[in-house]
Amino acid sequence: MNSYRVIDTGIKNPDVTIAMLAYNHEKYIAEAIESVLCQQTEYSYKIVIAEDCSTDSTREIILSYQKRFPDRIGIILQNSNVGAKQNNYDLLSYIDGIS
Repeated sequence: MNSYRVIDTGIKNPDVTIAMLAYNHEKYIAEAIESVLCQQTEYSYKIVIAEDCSTDSTREIILSYQKRFPDRIGIILQNSNVGAKQNNYDLLSYIDGIS
């Protein structure tokens, strides 16, 4: 059983998937997401963000972006802090599952 929940209603099988890990990044996560969203490309892409139960407002920021861009952003929300190694493993396992 997974220790996380996935919110992903975006495009299936994009040409490129951008993987982001997030934990207590409230000062920088919006800028990181915006830097991807502002790219103009000729291929389909999607951002998948794995959020590791941050103690700041990182999760809320990510959720607000996912609601605004549901076709471009999928998120993995850990139920408890699992650490960078497990969060990365869950993220990469999920990305493998969407291709």
